[in-house]
Amino acid sequence: MNNRKFTRYVLCASIFTATTFLTVSCAGRNADAPSSMDETPIVSSETTGEPNEASIHEISENTTLRDNDTETTPGEITTEEAIEEVVAETEPIVYFSSKSGFYDNGFTLELRCPVENAVIYYTTDGTIPTQDSRKYEEPISLTNVSLNPDVYAARTDYCTDSQYVPMDPVTKANIIRAVAYFEDGTSSVTTNGTYFVGIDREELYGDSPVISLITEPDNLFDNEKGIFVLGQTYTDWLAEDPANADEPSYRVHGNFSNKGRDWERPVSFEYMPSNGKNVSADMGLRMKGASTRTYLQKSMRLIARAEYGTKSIKADLIPDNMKSDDSGPITSYKSFVLRNGGNDNGFSKMRDPVLQSLVADRAFDTQASAPCVVFVDGEYWGLYAITEDYSDKYIEANYGIDNKNVVIVKSGRIDEGTAEDITLYEDMYNFITQNDMTDEKNYAKAQEMLDIPGFIDFCAVQLYIDNNDSIFDDNNWSMWRTREADKATEWSDGKWRILLYDTEFSTGVYSGGKGFEENTIKKDLDASLDADKEYSSDYPALDIFRSLYENGSFRKELIVTLCDLRNYNYEKKRAGKAIDNLAVSYKKLADDSFYRYGPDWVVMYDGPTVYYDTKIKEFKQYMNGRYMAFPNLMKKTFSLKDPCTIKITVSDPEYGDVLLNRTDIDFSNLPNAEFTGDYFEEYEITLTAAPKEGHTFVKWIVGGDEFTDDTITLTPYDKCTIEVQYK
Repeated sequence: MNNRKFTRYVLCASIFTATTFLTVSCAGRNADAPSSMDETPIVSSETTGEPNEASIHEISENTTLRDNDTETTPGEITTEEAIEEVVAETEPIVYFSSKSGFYDNGFTLELRCPVENAVIYYTTDGTIPTQDSRKYEEPISLTNVSLNPDVYAARTDYCTDSQYVPMDPVTKANIIRAVAYFEDGTSSVTTNGTYFVGIDREELYGDSPVISLITEPDNLFDNEKGIFVLGQTYTDWLAEDPANADEPSYRVHGNFSNKGRDWERPVSFEYMPSNGKNVSADMGLRMKGASTRTYLQKSMRLIARAEYGTKSIKADLIPDNMKSDDSGPITSYKSFVLRNGGNDNGFSKMRDPVLQSLVADRAFDTQASAPCVVFVDGEYWGLYAITEDYSDKYIEANYGIDNKNVVIVKSGRIDEGTAEDITLYEDMYNFITQNDMTDEKNYAKAQEMLDIPGFIDFCAVQLYIDNNDSIFDDNNWSMWRTREADKATEWSDGKWRILLYDTEFSTGVYSGGKGFEENTIKKDLDASLDADKEYSSDYPALDIFRSLYENGSFRKELIVTLCDLRNYNYEKKRAGKAIDNLAVSYKKLADDSFYRYGPDWVVMYDGPTVYYDTKIKEFKQYMNGRYMAFPNLMKKTFSLKDPCTIKITVSDPEYGDVLLNRTDIDFSNLPNAEFTGDYFEEYEITLTAAPKEGHTFVKWIVGGDEFTDDTITLTPYDKCTIEVQYK
């Protein structure tokens, strides 16, 4: 021990004899580690910025721990590495007798610091304890505090378009923050806990995780520095121009509008899944979104940084979230977003998760998400979706590419990388927009610079769902590439690849699920291909699309992809099933969220349950209607003949699937293991056999004709039947 810093000791591997949870602790100051206290508190470094490790990591029976001087084989963990994961150098802390979570009945919480003559102070309002705070002299009595008057939920300075406050007190938790002060005048880092008493977790939240965010209230609600409120920024904005008072609410500037590190606030984060394996860390908190920042319920971005205590969160934040390169699950997050539903916030809240999940197999990245419940400084903050956050660390986690070699451009500007990296993007943009893409040599060069299949998929999705906040409206697009191209992975080739996000301003969200018969394809294409428009850096993604659209191969691929999306990814039964499956979790959580945020007429008249059911039905109504109307819309838009219906079957769905164009058809999830879709005779389709492991392709049977090539190309005709046989 040196100045209360823990010395890291190497432990013998032989002590790890079975599957276990390992906690390594050192009390310091010649005191023994507490044996009767819970040794897993949430540790905050808000006051000191000292690194700390707050979570407990599972050591499986397959984990091998070796001495540092022993050669390590791939997949093995050295003793030092294991200890690094389990315990880090930190200041002495205050131990809590019970971990954060849900408790049926009231109880007393004991606090203890193992340092001799240490004095513990604590708070219950989110503020960091000082020597002016309450001194800990006896166990703290914790009870159900949900009936206490709302503090933050009662405020009306979060936006300009709603003065709604909950009619009844919101659900609350006891939050305890504790600090120990020592004889030399120094203090420990802050320990935090969140305790729900008398709250039926299963009844209210089911299997959804609960997230507790604890921070100094001024960080969020102060007029000068609070990032949740209108604040001084709004006052100054009104003073700048009296006409600003007439601006619509979604254009209002408030404290929440400000961006960058200056508007990032420290927060203690705790993730509490239903299995009780809590994960905690100190992180940075920012507002997230564009116009949705002005909503009563706001989206938040959480960022792990070494200065807060950890560089990443090692946890299963989003169940079943797999890496984009299919190499395994995502187990670490540098950052993530707590999303309010975006434009769908006051409706189904689940459009974006559903629409993205249905196209997760396409040639672009999508954001995985999972519903959760958030509390801020002990008060219920509503239903959110834990959502992946696109960043250089996201690319590293998903593709195994060094994040320092990642460049991300958002709306034509550098989002990750250096200022000099913009030339990489400009080279691609200038070549595609300034050269004739009908020249196949130019088009081939464009294919070397841009992942065109992914770009086509991206554009097709926006056209199908009628996204009013996409590249066809000069918004919401982002691309990434490796700075230095190499052959380390198939994704490190230096091509620009597009990222899908913010899809929910679509599918009739503001029209009650109507409008699916409107020819929005033609509307978007006509607007984007307007010959009078000049290429401009103000509309870069649209410019790229306009230039590539001149190429016949690009147009063919776009039209065929639109058919694939309609026939498979967004097929009405498949879409309806995805909506119903996610609604199981969302419906349980939506009631409380609408009672928290309104609008008041929903709470007072329709009731959240009836209202939410209606919004789900409207979402399904649009997806059903779009499916039925789309072939005719394509016919009119592209001047095609009547669509042809084809049917594809496999001899046994356990033996294999079919790659239709670029769409992997999973027959095991199709009714009767049968695919039916509409295509156009003007554009050929390609089918490739995809036998599963242990099985082989035999032949195709198209009508009465047989083919033995793995891949065949054919012109669709009405009532065309296709069978693929495997053995």
